[in-house]
Amino acid sequence: MQKSLRQALRRYPVLIGSGSWRGWSEAHLIVLADARVLQHIARRFRQNAIVTVRPRQPAKLVSLTRSV
Repeated sequence: MQKSLRQALRRYPVLIGSGSWRGWSEAHLIVLADARVLQHIARRFRQNAIVTVRPRQPAKLVSLTRSV
């Protein structure tokens, strides 16, 4: 799935990262692109949320799940 996501993001600069805590770990992609475009791509790949970062502003968690 990660390989397919990287392919979908091929137009944008992508940095690879990872996060871990206790026994959990996960690969991360840091993508330099418009947040609206990334939200659309993230939904296609069934992501629950993305984190957006803008200069001089705190990071923001953007939920992609629909409320019931």
